[in-house]
Amino acid sequence: MNSKDINQQFYTNIFKIWNNDPNYFWDGFWYLYPNLDQLFSGKDKVKVLDIGSANGRFFNFLEFCFPEITFEKIGIDFVDFPPVNEFKFIKMDISEPEFLDIDLGEFDLITMFGVYHHIQYAAIRDRITSKVCKTLKPDGLFVFTRWNFLLLNRLRKHIIGPLELKEKSIDLNLTKLELGDYYLKWDKGEYSIRFANYMDIAVIDNMLTQANLKCILSFKADDKSENRNSYFVCKKN
Repeated sequence: MNSKDINQQFYTNIFKIWNNDPNYFWDGFWYLYPNLDQLFSGKDKVKVLDIGSANGRFFNFLEFCFPEITFEKIGIDFVDFPPVNEFKFIKMDISEPEFLDIDLGEFDLITMFGVYHHIQYAAIRDRITSKVCKTLKPDGLFVFTRWNFLLLNRLRKHIIGPLELKEKSIDLNLTKLELGDYYLKWDKGEYSIRFANYMDIAVIDNMLTQANLKCILSFKADDKSENRNSYFVCKKN
């Protein structure tokens, strides 16, 4: 079993017990409002691509905050989730070559919330980011997050090692792990595991540089600690 299989199985099993309230918005979404308001200024129609869209909650946030704008919404995810509103959904694993070949046009806004940490191998993350840049309009914004699980003690406790994986009879090839790769357990109601990568800031900077992107704003938000996710707002160079 590889990391992609692990995560697909995890989200298929666990999503049903998460908070699926369509009006539950991440705190970081609100911090993005000034940048979004500036981006949408003077526009009647805006084209948005949400990679890792899940049930489309971010689309709901946009429509709540900007009711005067008509949004063309496309969501991509590798698992089917019950949608909270209507949008064009594409079921796809963005780590596969088909994502690099698909022509979706250009977007005013591209988001990847809670996605990068699921993607194993820096080379694949770099190719995805370069594809995103090519799909972004010249004045568009690309916003993504890093899950800061190493910065939160309660999440660090969920990291599991080879011995526990063996005890759970989970067959994984651990010889191909890269720096920042981890497996974390979920034990709320039922036991499951997921793969996660923690990207170092230097790794993020290099990824953006290769994709001809620059970060114009970064901040931490979400959770009681306001430290759960790091947000990066990027534009083309």
